[in-house]
Amino acid sequence: MKESGKKIMVFYITIMVIVVLFLGIGNNANAKEQLPQIQDLSSRGYIYIYDNNYSESGNGVSDGNGTESNPYIIENWEINGTSEGYCVIIEECDAYAIIKNCYIYGGRGEDAENSGILFYDCSNITIENCTVNDNDIGMYIYNCTNVLINDNNLDSNGIEPSGGGGEIEFTGIDVLSSNNITVSNNYITNENTVSIRLYQSIYCIVDSNYILNGTEDGIDISRSRYNIIRNNYVTECLRGLYGIGQQYDKHCEYNTIYNNSFINNEEVGIYFYNTENNTLYFNNLIGNEGTVLEYNSPIYNGEYYSNRWYASGYDSKLVGNYYDDYTGEDTTGDGIGETPYAIVDITPQTVNYDYYPLTTPFNGTLPTQDMSWGETLIETIMVLLPFIIVILIIKKIYEWINKSFKDSGR
Repeated sequence: MKESGKKIMVFYITIMVIVVLFLGIGNNANAKEQLPQIQDLSSRGYIYIYDNNYSESGNGVSDGNGTESNPYIIENWEINGTSEGYCVIIEECDAYAIIKNCYIYGGRGEDAENSGILFYDCSNITIENCTVNDNDIGMYIYNCTNVLINDNNLDSNGIEPSGGGGEIEFTGIDVLSSNNITVSNNYITNENTVSIRLYQSIYCIVDSNYILNGTEDGIDISRSRYNIIRNNYVTECLRGLYGIGQQYDKHCEYNTIYNNSFINNEEVGIYFYNTENNTLYFNNLIGNEGTVLEYNSPIYNGEYYSNRWYASGYDSKLVGNYYDDYTGEDTTGDGIGETPYAIVDITPQTVNYDYYPLTTPFNGTLPTQDMSWGETLIETIMVLLPFIIVILIIKKIYEWINKSFKDSGR
């Protein structure tokens, strides 16, 4: 073979190797982003487990012994709760268990236990990759600890409120009098009531949930304390975030709420009533009928409840939230307005402010001040580094293939 022909062949082989390499990397990245799909389900009726009797016949457990390293597994079931009014009830259990890859529906009736899933006085349970549809309450977590609710789909749970006041009893995910509960990465749509509620609960995390088209509140944290609400997207509900505290007692306080987006909600983006010492920053409030509504009654001696609408959250800067009706200016170009944003309060006796409102929606970064030439050089090198590495890899592969052709032609 002529030398020019060898070089052409070496060139094309090199390009093919690089293409295959990058396609493989891309496919792996896409695979990681895809959630597992529910499939290969077996139909059955309700499941009732009490006092760690997971392993008894008929309870749907396929594997495990209840230890942390080998939890009980309940998976691959289509559970129809129509006959009994509930689908899965687990009471007074502390063994480790996982419910996954199940389709749970039809838990309707007149009692609190008419739920897709009900945990009472339980701990150490995970619910993942389940579809929970058309129940009075999608998931009811009562007096529990150490429960993970992750990567589930919920749709059309709850019932239309009948009016007459009182507490809302039907929700998509209801966490009541519990602690250390994590509700994360769930897709919750068309709930006929509150989508996620923490009620009198502490040390819980509500993280990275997508909530769409609920008839009541997207997230309710009433009378709950020391919780983290972050990275959630709440749109087209009645209110995006709702929190109330009872005057003098059962406060809604010391919750940290950041990096959430409350978009196009019918009544208001955030509604607080008698709440105090909550910290909110990096939240986006866009297209809501009302942006923020805060109603604070007197606590005692003329003092009022108060929340903090900013925090030290970016390069040690104090930062607030983005409000689409903010009209102040950012003359320094750091993404933070110089004019405080007044939080609307029904009671004229008190005024609260976000002193560091954002001038553009927060997307994970804020503008920074001009860098020095040294910082600019380092950033340029870091941007170019991946391309330099790829060029070096191509060069080495080209040299190796070319050498192989020359050695084979001896």
